[in-house]
Amino acid sequence: MVPSGWVEQMRQRAVRGSRWLRRGRRRPASPGAYLARRQRRRILALLGAVTGLALLVSGGALYLHRTARQPFPGTPSILVLPFQNLSGDPGQDYFADGMTEEIQGALAETPGLRVIGRTTTFALKGKSLDLREVGRRLGVTAVLEGSVRRVGARLRVSAQVLDARDGYQIWSQAFDREAGDVLAVQDEIGGAVARALQVALLPAQGAGLAPRSVDPEVYSQYLLARRFLAASSLDGFVRAAAASERAISRAPSFAPAWATLAAALGGLADYADAPGEIAANQGKAVAAAARAIELDPGLAEAYAARGQLLAQTTWDWESAAEDFERALALAPGDADILRKKGAWLLAPQGRLVEAIELLRRSTELDPLSASGWTTLGHLELAATRGTMGERSLLRAIEIDPEYDYARQAIGVRLLLAGDPAAALAETNRCAPGLWRLRGAALALHDLGRRDEASLALSDLTTGYAHPSPFQIAEVYAWRGESDQAFAWLERAIEAHDGGMLLVLWDPLLARIRGDPRMGGLLARMNLNPG
Repeated sequence: MVPSGWVEQMRQRAVRGSRWLRRGRRRPASPGAYLARRQRRRILALLGAVTGLALLVSGGALYLHRTARQPFPGTPSILVLPFQNLSGDPGQDYFADGMTEEIQGALAETPGLRVIGRTTTFALKGKSLDLREVGRRLGVTAVLEGSVRRVGARLRVSAQVLDARDGYQIWSQAFDREAGDVLAVQDEIGGAVARALQVALLPAQGAGLAPRSVDPEVYSQYLLARRFLAASSLDGFVRAAAASERAISRAPSFAPAWATLAAALGGLADYADAPGEIAANQGKAVAAAARAIELDPGLAEAYAARGQLLAQTTWDWESAAEDFERALALAPGDADILRKKGAWLLAPQGRLVEAIELLRRSTELDPLSASGWTTLGHLELAATRGTMGERSLLRAIEIDPEYDYARQAIGVRLLLAGDPAAALAETNRCAPGLWRLRGAALALHDLGRRDEASLALSDLTTGYAHPSPFQIAEVYAWRGESDQAFAWLERAIEAHDGGMLLVLWDPLLARIRGDPRMGGLLARMNLNPG
């Protein structure tokens, strides 16, 4: 676990400078609804893309042998620092960031290698770092850093791996290629890094595969789509869908663009105004994910996207489980997929102990992810109602003081502890909107300030009947007004509101959980009331 003092040092970068933590107003869903929807694609056959890669001094490439050095103790682990954009154009930052994520994603697919997650990576962007201190704090044995220069049709990528214990250079390489060879370059870097770290790979990986190429414009549109997805806003989803469609129009068989299209359409469904429109967007999203899998059965992000969509849209838990299992088989070290499986598959079925275990693994891999700590805290709170969940939520606030989803969860914790005054003070620190109104309606009711509570509930209903019927149902359930609560739950289930994935364990619904109507609601979602 990263000490809190070091988190504070990194927090400002994570909040102000990194777009990976930015989010807009969107429909609240399961704990995973605020998780980053950042997407990546699998880089096929990590070591086999370039057979016999020369790790020798030649052509500007340098490999420093480790014959006189001690091997890494325990599980090899690596932090991929954001690649520098040396193109002279700040508008090309997205390309360098995309290169970082692609290589990071490839390494996460390597059996036996622990890879620090994306949020933590980009929280360190632009920082002056002591690699030994970073290695000690994050518990990594190696650090990969590099730079990208794209000029016209030419691409130059430089990368090096350093031993985090002492800064000793393990490997370095420079690549001069046509821009269309960017995928092959990423394959080469990933494979060379894995070799340098002496990671044991599955024997069948990478046999007989050729380097890959892609239209540079297609790849640029794909990276832009991922950048827009990171915003988790209506505008971001619109732009991500448009960029994905531009990529697909030029290269219909480019599977990663279908995966980003699936994520974008799933996000747009959260903003649709009618159940029919919601269902249409969700159906298109599932179809796009299926197309990505058809084109590239090794694309882990596509399986994770489809698993998440199936859990929310059809409540087909068996098929969703198969997709998540496949995703993790392909990318066992991916913190995002671990989070999604815990939040979207296990927790909705009431399997909180298993979900918490996955979220703890995810936060170990991505310790500066406010959304990861919030999801973990939310589940811990539901499972124990104790201080364990509060500690995780406070860690999220320490990383990002403006993260209202964590702050509202702390308000719920205080409400459950019988301190509505403190709960009101906490939720009043949220930005005006959904979470502040819901928190006020809950806390003011418990404080006996019924007129003010009713006014807050009225404002909540007026402003958020769509897209947040589930949150309105929570307030009525907490007030013990079961008829109104079930009326709003009915609206939520018809709209496939992602909040319904909390229905089996949400502590705010405790007062109506014994109502016979709950059994029928759960049956429609293929859930066992236990």
